[in-house]
Amino acid sequence: MYSKYDFIKDLNPSKEEWRIKARVVRTWKVPNFQQKHFDDNVEMILLDEKGGRVHAAIKGSLNIHNKIHEGEVYFIKFFGVGLNSGSFRPTKHDYRLSFNLRTDVKSTIDSAIPTNGFDFDVIEKESSDSPYLVDVIGLVSGIGEVREHIISGRKTKMVVVELDNLRGHKLECTLWEDYVDQVQQILGSNQSPPNVIIVQLARIKGFRGEFT
Repeated sequence: MYSKYDFIKDLNPSKEEWRIKARVVRTWKVPNFQQKHFDDNVEMILLDEKGGRVHAAIKGSLNIHNKIHEGEVYFIKFFGVGLNSGSFRPTKHDYRLSFNLRTDVKSTIDSAIPTNGFDFDVIEKESSDSPYLVDVIGLVSGIGEVREHIISGRKTKMVVVELDNLRGHKLECTLWEDYVDQVQQILGSNQSPPNVIIVQLARIKGFRGEFT
């Protein structure tokens, strides 16, 4: 393993031989539209012992994506560091990582690194213009009916959950697809309210001063 490693907060494009130790706190797949014969691209949030969070991406053409598992800790070295841009930014780090053919990943264990890496945010007036995704915690005060919509010719379902946030304000949270089944199962199996929900990496939308 690495005798010395860097912290996520220090990462920048000034050099190539960065070494970090981090937990994969969230992974998701993105369709590989340009190279459909390869697997989906894998994106993730990495968290280190100092609380630093950074967005990382692995192309489906790299065999390394099969070595990464959500919740596990890894030593990672030799990766690209580029500007964190785009309309949806999972972290507020100035940069994001991209794995390449040189990237080396080794599994390890470190209980000092938190298991979730939540970064709760206060939803303010300027939040709707922010490109950053947020984590929100709230008390469930209501849940709507499941509805079906046709989007791009495909049937999809959604449900709106009403949350009371830490300031006592109500906040509507729209969940789609598999998350509809997940929240129904969780709330239906818990016979002793109140129920508290944490939503990680959510997009804020504002309309006439109201936020969802």
